[in-house]
Amino acid sequence: MSRNQPCAAILPDRLIVVGDLHLGEGATPVRGRVSGEHFFHDREFASWLRRLSSHGARRGRRLELVLNGDAFDFLRVIRLPDTPRGVAAWRQLLRAAGVGCAPDRLRAAARGHYSLRERTFGFGSDEPSSVWKLGVIAVAHRAVFGALAMWCRAGHSLVIIRGNHDPEWAWPGVRRALVALLERAGAGRLRPGQVRFRSRAHRRANVHIEHGHEVDWLAPCSGSSTI
Repeated sequence: MSRNQPCAAILPDRLIVVGDLHLGEGATPVRGRVSGEHFFHDREFASWLRRLSSHGARRGRRLELVLNGDAFDFLRVIRLPDTPRGVAAWRQLLRAAGVGCAPDRLRAAARGHYSLRERTFGFGSDEPSSVWKLGVIAVAHRAVFGALAMWCRAGHSLVIIRGNHDPEWAWPGVRRALVALLERAGAGRLRPGQVRFRSRAHRRANVHIEHGHEVDWLAPCSGSSTI
């Protein structure tokens, strides 16, 4: 078989590519405050995804949704788990993702003890912090996560390509947290490989998909995994 010859046994019937959703922490309810949210079309996106899934099911098609970079904008999440309830939610997601976190840090968070930098810019990009941020995004965009869960429950596959606003996908625990959140949202038990992650590009037969920052000299991702 040639390198570019499609393989019907593993290729989906349809490939759907969406990029740069920039899901963040949601619109702020406080008038006068600037929100870091850029995505306000949750219901429309969910409706579109349900129509695609239903259409594919009627025709017996296997569909693959590719979120091509910057789907989740971790950098814009500055909300902190500064209440016991928030810390409990963080702890629960950390446990589901198999990510450890220093007990002293969790206790300090429950008391609202944060540095000026954290109160201004939010957490950094270490693994426990990134798991928290993903949980914030999931709460802010329940309709989107519900639609993605429905997509997976219908048997379709999901691919996430890392962009320059979501390099946190490099953390294995963040990937596991997404799977846990989708299962919690109604996806059921996901089969192995149903949700996949790509550090740079995704290839299907003669189709090559990558996020634009890979060829933009102004937006490279290099250096340490944390900030």
